[in-house]
Amino acid sequence: MVTGKLPFDGDSAVAIAMKHLKDTPVEPKSLVSSIPQGLNDIIMKAMQKEVASRYMSAREIYNDLQKVLKDPNITSVGINGKDSTFATQRVPPINSSDTIKTTPVRREVKNVEESGERKVNTKKNKKRKSNPIVKALTLLLVLILFLGGCVFIGIKGYEFLMGSDKNTEKVIVPNLIGYNEATARKMVESLKCVFEVIGEVDSGMPKGYIAKQKYPSGEMIDIGTTITVSLSSGPKKVRIPDLVGLSEAAAKIKLQDLGLEVEVKEDDESEEQDEGKISRQDPQAGEDTVTGNKVTIYVSTGGLGNKVYVPDLLSYDEDTAISILMDMGLVPEVKGSWTDSLKEGQIFGQNPKADTKVEKGTTVVLAINKHVVDSGDKVTPTPSPVPTVAPTATQAPVVVTPTPTPSPTSTPVSVANKVLKVNLNNASYKKEFNVRIVLNGDIKGRTEIYNATHSRSDGVIDVEYPGDATGLLRVYVDGKVIAEQVIG
Repeated sequence: MVTGKLPFDGDSAVAIAMKHLKDTPVEPKSLVSSIPQGLNDIIMKAMQKEVASRYMSAREIYNDLQKVLKDPNITSVGINGKDSTFATQRVPPINSSDTIKTTPVRREVKNVEESGERKVNTKKNKKRKSNPIVKALTLLLVLILFLGGCVFIGIKGYEFLMGSDKNTEKVIVPNLIGYNEATARKMVESLKCVFEVIGEVDSGMPKGYIAKQKYPSGEMIDIGTTITVSLSSGPKKVRIPDLVGLSEAAAKIKLQDLGLEVEVKEDDESEEQDEGKISRQDPQAGEDTVTGNKVTIYVSTGGLGNKVYVPDLLSYDEDTAISILMDMGLVPEVKGSWTDSLKEGQIFGQNPKADTKVEKGTTVVLAINKHVVDSGDKVTPTPSPVPTVAPTATQAPVVVTPTPTPSPTSTPVSVANKVLKVNLNNASYKKEFNVRIVLNGDIKGRTEIYNATHSRSDGVIDVEYPGDATGLLRVYVDGKVIAEQVIG
């Protein structure tokens, strides 16, 4: 782990095992020079071949690691650490001048005593040697040891001779789960092992595919070993239970216990089931299926209650759109506005937008392209306030508020001008930008009523336009439409 390399490597498992027995591992520091000397010595001691040379307890290696933490380059830990109690010590040589002088004793007496002891010991040794029982026991012990050695050598020799014809190289067991029988057999036989099928078991896999194997993948086995497998009998048939009325969690547990996949969807149309309960399922309860198949459950959101989704009405004519809204409990409001670019009676806008969830009784405004005849038999467009277009992601909304400007009392006019108040505080992120306001009028056609350069610091500006103008008013910032409104 420290060097990123194994201490021993070889072409086969046998070669690696022999290196473990005979070779000395390379010191980690010789592979990665940045490894502290103390850690290097601890690793080398932990890999000693003799058990007695390794650490005898977790406490010993813990103590050495603590020393290395304090001083990474310490040299008295691991293979260099010694037991101070029995440490070998250097003893200085004894000089002739340091020889201890002793007082001579009477040699005669000592010689006599030693001579007497020798005689006694000699007699005892002769008696011991001449004892026939000792001789018999000694011969018997030697004979037993000799015969035992011969038997041991014979057994080992027989095993060697019998094993010499057999390849003892090991192989790694592959993962056979999920393969068909033919493929798995080829995988096993390519390793010079024996492939054997012992039966079938229930499994979610297709019939004939491997569902179990005797040896787990990655295990080392001898060449020639039999690897037994069990085939799948095919997906198990199950009957789908009734899930309606259960909670989402309970329904999931039931389906998963049967080995079925679960897909959850919301059901906001069901008013029969409480929120969080299963309102319906697909397939239905009582149908048969197989393990591994998917069942869709619909979780009630409590129903819409007094709410509905606004339909998309842009493709309908006026009468049909009004009928649809009334059937749904919504209140239609028609705003007519004429333009030559649209077809007569075409709905070109609605508010709220389609798929908006609203309460029943909400008014839905329909912007329809049509002429409206007033009491004076004169064709005039009906003003229709259409929702302002949302600004782009990089711009904040620009407030466009039409307000009437009172005419001077000294100079009366037939129709007073109106004023647009445009908020430029967040109109653009640029320091300076162009503001252009265009009126697409119903009577006068397309008219530019304002064009100037501004900055955010200009705040709110007032832009006048004719009070009798009708049509679609658009505000441009640097050429992009950021707001529009029908006026009249």
